[in-house]
Amino acid sequence: MLSIFGKLLCRELGKERYDIYFENYSFGSNKNDIIFGDIYKFLMKEDIESLQCMLERLLAATNLTLRVCRQYIFVWLGTVVTIICMFILALPGILRTAGIVLVLAAFGYKSIVYMINRFCYVDANITLIYKTALYHRILTVNMNKIKTIK
Repeated sequence: MLSIFGKLLCRELGKERYDIYFENYSFGSNKNDIIFGDIYKFLMKEDIESLQCMLERLLAATNLTLRVCRQYIFVWLGTVVTIICMFILALPGILRTAGIVLVLAAFGYKSIVYMINRFCYVDANITLIYKTALYHRILTVNMNKIKTIK
């Protein structure tokens, strides 16, 4: 299961590139300049409209990651309240057990998603490099447009 940033990088740059970047970063070989250069070369092929769409998707992924992390406390509280309500309602034993198992399964899934998005520092670092290369490329394209207008 990939983090939200990992999924974004796979979609934008391709699974093969993402795997190479992840492997380089995971094994302690801090090759930020090499990764930046490779991403920048990849972005050189894109036009300004594509770059703007990439930036919008990056911002949406960042927003989604923050929302997942912020909403986890409400998932936790909802799980606790639901289990307490199941005991208070005095449901039959099999129904209560099935309900608790379902709630805990959903909570387990949400916990895994939260942990992956909260603690995947490699994806976050590669995404920061991607963001920097994307901003640099958009700025370069816009500066070239200004120079051609003058």
